Parts: sequence; C-alpha cells; structure tokens
Amino acid sequence: MEREFIAWQGHQICVSELGRGKPLFLVPGIGCSADMWEPFIQYFPNRHIVSFDAPGAGRSSVPLYPVSVPALASLAAAVLDSRRVDCTDVVGFSYGGAIAQQLAYDYPERVSRLVLAATNCGLGSYWSSPGALAVLATPLRSYGSYGYAMQLLGSYGWSSWSFLPHILHETHVVFGDDDPMVPLVNARMLADLIPRATLEVVERAGHLVLWDEPGRVAPQIGQFVGWG
Repeated sequence: MEREFIAWQGHQICVSELGRGKPLFLVPGIGCSADMWEPFIQYFPNRHIVSFDAPGAGRSSVPLYPVSVPALASLAAAVLDSRRVDCTDVVGFSYGGAIAQQLAYDYPERVSRLVLAATNCGLGSYWSSPGALAVLATPLRSYGSYGYAMQLLGSYGWSSWSFLPHILHETHVVFGDDDPMVPLVNARMLADLIPRATLEVVERAGHLVLWDEPGRVAPQIGQFVGWG
C-alpha cells in the first residue's frame, strides 16, 4: 500500500491507499495500523482501498491528550477528503467499528454501505469476561503504550446506542461466535437497532475474525459491498 502523511488538528496522520475502482474505506481497531488489513484486502483487487492509522497507532503521531470517537469520525472524513472520495463503502473493525458508526451518523452522505465487525455500541453494551477486559485495558499489549492508552481513554464515555436507529445505511454486522472481547449478544443488539442491518455469525471464530478468517468472511462482505 502507498502511504502519505496528512496534517490534521496538529497531528501527522498516515494514510494508506491501494488500487483503483470503487472506494472501500477500512477503519482499523485500537492499537492497530492499516497494516492489519493486508490479509483481507487480497480479496478486493478491483477496489480502491483507503485506510489510516489513528493518532497513537502505527505511523501516525502520538497525541498528548485522548482523541474522542466523534473527533476520530471527523478525522476519517478528512482522510476521505484527502483522497478525493465523496462517498464510500466502510468496514470498521472493533474500535474502528465505533468510528465507523459515528462516521455514518455524523456524515451520512459519506457512507454508502456499512460493515461492522467485532464491535459494539460502547456504553450500553454487554462486556466481555474480566480477564479479556484486563488484556484490552493493558497498554503494554500495544507497541506504543502511551499512544494505546490515549486511544483507550478517548473511547471512555462514548455510546452509539441512542443513534443506532438513525443509521439508515445498509449495514452488515460480522461477528465470531467465540469472541472473548466482544460477546455475540452485541452483534444482535447492533443488528436489531440499525434498521437495515443483517447479521453474519462466523462459527468457531474469535475477535480477530477479519485477520484469522479472511477467506471465510471476505466473500460475504464482497457480496454485500460489491467486488468491483
């Protein structure tokens, strides 16, 4: 993927881009860079892939203070502006799914179809086991502990529960049935509250379903958003 840095509110944001065709915007999870999508994008050779590293992750600069989810949705819109993308299909994974939900609500004209993978609605969700939460809340699981902590703090207090019924895009919710981080009940909540949502449950798959099972989930996502 080709990479370029853009300036956004005092941050240097690494934007990744690959291919031509209809755009497909990929929003990575907490502590992850756009590199996480490498196994997945092999299934979309005819799409214009766009992704970015959030502040505190990957090659982007580390923020001094937490960046909220609504601010990250604004950043996502700025990334699309930088690539001259007016409207796109969006895939959000985990924390990136929160950003994708906020993007669809705040900037509905920028989103065509929405894919939410292994994510939840923030406050109002059903949380994982204490052990899994302890792993999620430990900055040392990330290569950049301070940047990871800033991302984690930026999500505190966020919730999409109240506006999920107002997300009117066609939405495909993808979950593994053995996700220790985000229990499956959250997938059913998203699919129930988003008016035009469908749910795909991947058997024997965990939280990293897009990483671990790209061959099982990409075909269904491809049928939903279109291959080219």
